[in-house]
Amino acid sequence: MAIEFNFAASGFLRKQIEQGAPIDMFLAPGRLHLQALLDGGFTDREHSCALLGNQLILIVSREKQYQIKGFADLNEQTETMAIGMPQMVPVGRYAKQTLSHFGLWKSLRPHMVYGKSVRQVLAYVDSGNADAGLIFSSDTKLLTTAVVAAIAPDNSHAPIVFSMASMLGSRQPKALANFATFLQSQQAATIFASQGFIPLLAPEET
Repeated sequence: MAIEFNFAASGFLRKQIEQGAPIDMFLAPGRLHLQALLDGGFTDREHSCALLGNQLILIVSREKQYQIKGFADLNEQTETMAIGMPQMVPVGRYAKQTLSHFGLWKSLRPHMVYGKSVRQVLAYVDSGNADAGLIFSSDTKLLTTAVVAAIAPDNSHAPIVFSMASMLGSRQPKALANFATFLQSQQAATIFASQGFIPLLAPEET
């Protein structure tokens, strides 16, 4: 059976599910959108779990890689800062938390460019249209010209957890259950780890 993927931002995917889109599984960072799906009866605790962890990464454009070495350089060296839309995109909420932790949110806010997804944030920095941005570690493999400058400390933001939820209204519940089981397996954990994620399940085998 072929699997069709939709890589839109978490908030937009949630809205699609709420509006009746035939989506079988929701896998996204943060708790906000999963909780909305739980509250709306689209999934339940038996069919959802915390699957993966991640890290928040500061990336900088190729032109700024020698000027911006970390968060301490952002105020002086950044003309444009890209983050996800905090109200819709989980990576944007984590970014806002981290910038607030370092006391940078108010000073950088006038220089913000907001992306509708983490991929759009990456594209802004990769293309040089933004000097710096904050993305997930698992997305750094897609960088072409931008470089990694720093990893946000774990205490600078809420834990980054990607939750998996199977939709109760799936038209193919057996295939969905099999796929969900696979995603929680050691084989899948190894694949996720190779792509920059932190597997949270199958601890007895890892």
